[in-house]
Amino acid sequence: MANIFGTDEDDSIPGTPTSDRIRALDGDDTVLGEGGDDTLEGNQGLDLLLGGDGADSLLGGADNDTLVGNNGRDLAFGGVGDDCIRGGLGNDNLLGEDGNDTLFGDAGDDLVSGNKGFDIVTGGTGNDSIRGGEDDDSLFGNADDDYLYGDTGKDSLSGDRGSDQLFGDDGEDFLTGGDGEDSLFGGADNDILNGDFGNDQIFGGKGNDTAFGGNSSDTIQGNEGNDSLFGNEDNDFIFGGKGNDTIDGGFGDDSLSGGLGDDSILGSFGNDNLLGAENNDTLFGGEGTDTLTGGSGSDFFVLGAGAGSLSIITDYDDAQDFIGLPSNLSFGDLQVQQGNGLNRRDTIVSIGGKILAIFVDNPSSLITVDDFVDTGISPTPTPTPTPTPTPTPTPTPTPTPTPTPSSTPTPTPTPTPTPTPSSTPTPTPTPTSASASTATPTPTPTPTPTSTATPTPTPTTSRLVPPPQISPPATLPLSGISDLELLWPMPGQTPGIGISPLIPNPSSNPPSLWP
Repeated sequence: MANIFGTDEDDSIPGTPTSDRIRALDGDDTVLGEGGDDTLEGNQGLDLLLGGDGADSLLGGADNDTLVGNNGRDLAFGGVGDDCIRGGLGNDNLLGEDGNDTLFGDAGDDLVSGNKGFDIVTGGTGNDSIRGGEDDDSLFGNADDDYLYGDTGKDSLSGDRGSDQLFGDDGEDFLTGGDGEDSLFGGADNDILNGDFGNDQIFGGKGNDTAFGGNSSDTIQGNEGNDSLFGNEDNDFIFGGKGNDTIDGGFGDDSLSGGLGDDSILGSFGNDNLLGAENNDTLFGGEGTDTLTGGSGSDFFVLGAGAGSLSIITDYDDAQDFIGLPSNLSFGDLQVQQGNGLNRRDTIVSIGGKILAIFVDNPSSLITVDDFVDTGISPTPTPTPTPTPTPTPTPTPTPTPTPTPSSTPTPTPTPTPTPTPSSTPTPTPTPTSASASTATPTPTPTPTPTSTATPTPTPTTSRLVPPPQISPPATLPLSGISDLELLWPMPGQTPGIGISPLIPNPSSNPPSLWP
């Protein structure tokens, strides 16, 4: 192995075809590893380290450095300063260390960590493991199946393509799964989680979280805190967990459960199953044929008045529960009567021949005006809000710069003569009062209201039995990360996580990939 040293000037130092150790010393240096397994040390100054072929080790040192691994399985440490690090081909290990760093794994299965500072970390192609470290970081998985771990700080994590695993950990984080079947874990604090496309599994963790399922069949669990959970499209499983949660199934046939706390559950559109579980809950089926079960506590069942709204209430307790009417109805508009035939044990509530609700195993004599409350709620549910926009798109990696030859010494500059004192400037006249006058601000235009979704067709009025509960999807194993032992020890396999929307508090702690 050749040992090559630079000077304290700005050097351009090429390596040899074999394995070299090149130390640049001070100055703004360009170091080329060439062939072999090289060790390149930048030291002081703004350095450019190019690894070349082989498995190279690049050490940036102080100041703002650029490190490019190129071919082979490379190891790069940015050191102090705001560094730009690119892995190149091969399975690389990149560490930003101190400073606000930009790291790009490029091709291969890479392990990339920003460490301290406000970092931008991108995996590139391959199955990458990405860690933000301290402070507020932006993490992007890009292609394939990636593992993103925000660590501390307010982090933005975007899985992009592939089936990704995202862990926000501490801080108020923003997680977006992107394409593929993703697993999102908010961790501590108040997080925003967006599954986006694919059948995703979303866990809020501690804190008051906001979660959006996206465009497919998703499983969402709020866990602790007062959470806001939205299924959006397709058939979703949503479980609130602890805390006073707000749950909106959106479109599709959803299974919604509040868990502990005083929860508000809205089925919205589709044939939904709503379960309040414990405490005092509010249940509103919305459009479609919905099954409402309050559970224990004093529950509030809101009836829909749309053309396709029918609520089947399975456990109404006249002693402690109440019935809510939308803003366009009053008790005088209703017909309350005992059912007949298969519904002879049920109470039927209708208006103009259209059935609004069936109270299972409840005599009509117990359903009186005292049970009804005017809610002021719109007769049709409001569509699910659009989630917060996704984080800033993946930055384009800096292209590999061309090495520069040794710089020519700068000649000693000629001393500048002492300037002649300038005369006192004439005072600038006072500007007109146009900026000081109070201008009437232009009012912000009122946003156009969202159009109401088309209601589903009116159901038949024959005996309606609550539809069977939909079984939750099978447990999703979380793939482990191997062959990344160079910087940190890796576990062989991350434990799988069982999902059930009706069983609270799953194991949602991320595996320890970094000590």
